[in-house]
Parts: sequence; structure tokens; C-alpha cells
Amino acid sequence: MEINWEQSFQNNEILFCINVKPVSVQNKQEDKEKLKHKIHQITKTSPFIIKDTCFIDIDYFCNYYKRCKNLGSYDIDNIIKPILDSLNGMDGLIIDDYLFDRVSVNWIDKNDEEDVLQLRIFYPQLSYVEKEHLIIYRDNYWCFPFINKGTDEVIKVVKGHFKTWNEIQNDNDYLKFCDFLPIQRFIPYNKLKDKQYKFIEILETRNEEKIIT
Repeated sequence: MEINWEQSFQNNEILFCINVKPVSVQNKQEDKEKLKHKIHQITKTSPFIIKDTCFIDIDYFCNYYKRCKNLGSYDIDNIIKPILDSLNGMDGLIIDDYLFDRVSVNWIDKNDEEDVLQLRIFYPQLSYVEKEHLIIYRDNYWCFPFINKGTDEVIKVVKGHFKTWNEIQNDNDYLKFCDFLPIQRFIPYNKLKDKQYKFIEILETRNEEKIIT
């Protein structure tokens, strides 16, 4: 499937289809890995990755009889997580599914026996970066995706973002500091640590940064 990735990202909408059977959260890990491999055959060709909030529509085109007269048919809620998990990481399209703010899922009837999965990832303004230029700034428990290492001035700005973020301990704090936060969302480190990203750790106490691969 040929996708014009640059145009899709610029248009704030990525749409593609895969001929694949549903995979449930109850399936064996082997089945989930097969689904991921199938999705990655398409998504790994993208030179870009989404680094902030976005939405996703999931449409599963499936034969009505097979879906409704089959005692082993999957519940619609159980097929969501394996799909979202498959979109994470450098071979996927999004830094982490933590960034999905809205998920819409539909069964759609079709006449033949072949199942088709259609995915649409979109947002009014997609925030993305070239995969080869992605860097993740880390301050203890939190991460902030950015472009390359940047200059000393950029690092100073990122440190300021972390300082503001770390001062928020409750709702009142958030209301107090929200106007000083970047639009981009912070991501928990434990969501990213096993995804082979390159990290720059912000060491505030020593006023330096350390590259972690």
C-alpha cells in the first residue's frame, strides 16, 4: 500500500487499510505479534512519528454472519488494545498510545469473507517529527519529546518546562501554572523506556545533560 506520508501528515490525517483478522487482548502473544508485524509493514515506511495528542478511528470491515453467528467472535472492546499497541514506537506512527485522546471503533458489514482493518489517525494540527531527528528529554519520571538535541538555549527552555511541570501537585497548582506549560504533553518514562528511543536526561542539580541510548 503506497502512502504519501508527507502529504498525509501535512493534511493532519493518516488513513490506511490492512487485510487482517481481529486480534483480541485474550489472544496468544504470537497472534498479537503477527498483527503488529502486519501493521508495521506499512507504518515503518513513514519517516515521521506523532509526538503529541491525536485521535484515532478504527473501522473493522467483517462479514455479518461470521461476526454475529460465531460464538468465538471477538468483543469490539477487546480488539482495541492490540491495535493501539501496534502503532507505538519507531516502526509505528506515534511515540506512545498514551497520546491518543479519543478512540472510535466500529464494526462495518461487508459481503465477502476477507476482514479489513481501516485506521484513521488525525487531529486539527498533528504535532510530529522526523523519526531520525527524534530525541526524548527525560527528567526522572517524565519525558518530553523534541527535535534533536538542540542548542544550550533549547535545553534551558526544556528545563524550564520540566521545572513548571514538576511543581504541579494538585488541581489548584495546575490552574496556577497551566498558562506557563508548553502545549505538548509530557509522557511518563515507564511508557517509553523499552521502546529504543534516544533519551537526554536533564540533570538539574549538576546543570548538565546526559545522553542515554
